[in-house]
Amino acid sequence: MSYAFDWSAQAELNDIKYNSPRPCNHGAHCVYTSCCAFVHPGEEGTGRKLFPAFIRKNDDGTQVWMKAAVRLIGGASFYERRRLRLSWPDWCFRQGMPAPVRRAAASERRETLNLASSATEPAATGAAAEPAAPAAPAEPAAPTQVPGDDVRTRLYNTISMALAYGKSMMPAAGMSHPGITAAKLTGMILHSYTIEECEELIAKPEDLAEMMMKACASIIAAHAAMAVAEEQQAQLEQQAQQAQQQAQQEAI
Repeated sequence: MSYAFDWSAQAELNDIKYNSPRPCNHGAHCVYTSCCAFVHPGEEGTGRKLFPAFIRKNDDGTQVWMKAAVRLIGGASFYERRRLRLSWPDWCFRQGMPAPVRRAAASERRETLNLASSATEPAATGAAAEPAAPAAPAEPAAPTQVPGDDVRTRLYNTISMALAYGKSMMPAAGMSHPGITAAKLTGMILHSYTIEECEELIAKPEDLAEMMMKACASIIAAHAAMAVAEEQQAQLEQQAQQAQQQAQQEAI
């Protein structure tokens, strides 16, 4: 399942100041359990368009300057999924689409292949087969831990400390937003990188800080895009209402 258009066709739209939505690294295989801020195949619409800046007039008479922003066009359901705060798997279920399945990493595929190969290797020639030893009594299974849980915990703790340390500096850097939390940043980084890569990030604070900044920018961009979408939708509804009222007056 591929995207309806080439994201790299208009490189100028990727400028961070335009807050353009970005494709999900996992595509249709995304199994992130929270509301993924990235775009998946089937919800991208037919393309992207740069909407110029404009002044929004509120009902109380105040005015707000809305920056220029890039939005998906052509009936992109991305905005509806984000408005409902649904994960990609939940959205697929809601739309009657097949549930996404996480694509195995290369290391997992190699491990599966190695295990399958070792299970079918022929016995060494020239040696007599020994009788099977009696089976030992089964021992109670020890509690299992999901691989990578220790890395996930350390990543969350590291991000929590970094946010606590840099909390006073974030507003000046334009990275202050209620949606930026340790849990959110941890989930986004785990969603985009393998456990091995996350472990390397923990050992390299400079690289982790860069990834956190990118994740923060994505959160702010997603909220800004939603605000622009909601504003434009409100304007369209207001124009439709005014047109209806005018038509009624003309009919009288």
